[in-house]
Amino acid sequence: LNTENLSYGRSRHRQPVRVGVSLCYNINDRFGLESGITYTYLSSSLTSGSDNNRYETNRMLHYVGIPLSLNVNLWRSRWIDVYVSAGGLMEKCVAGRARTEYTVGGVSASTKTENVMVDPLQWSVNAAAGLQFNISRHVGLYVEPGVAYAFDNGSDIETVYDKHPFNFDLTVGLRFSLK
Repeated sequence: LNTENLSYGRSRHRQPVRVGVSLCYNINDRFGLESGITYTYLSSSLTSGSDNNRYETNRMLHYVGIPLSLNVNLWRSRWIDVYVSAGGLMEKCVAGRARTEYTVGGVSASTKTENVMVDPLQWSVNAAAGLQFNISRHVGLYVEPGVAYAFDNGSDIETVYDKHPFNFDLTVGLRFSLK
């Protein structure tokens, strides 16, 4: 069996890393409407070829997003809020870079770095459970583990959103509250 000529192709998409700053308008003691701005970092590794002849691409994409969600407070104290939320997120890729290393005959032949851009907007819906640590009456740090479903945006550039549209995520950030 000649294993030197076996060809393979694989992609590995890491979990998105997302941070945000948000503003929550408390409709009453139980419900709040929230929006703000998020930054998301996506990274992927793509490999194709054989052990002796292949290319490996590491891609980093940067997104800025605008979330909109409805929060329902389950428990509130001076220092901690516990809540659930549901809503959506619109994201735009604002920068990207891909670094490809080519191997020929088992030896590194060349490296190429290029800018990458995903043009279509990325839309998703999400639900989360949240915990907020209140710094003051109107400012808190939050952490939200949740689930999200990303809709197909038609881009030719494969991301974790395409490979795993239903995904678990973790968002951390700073929230300003009104009322």
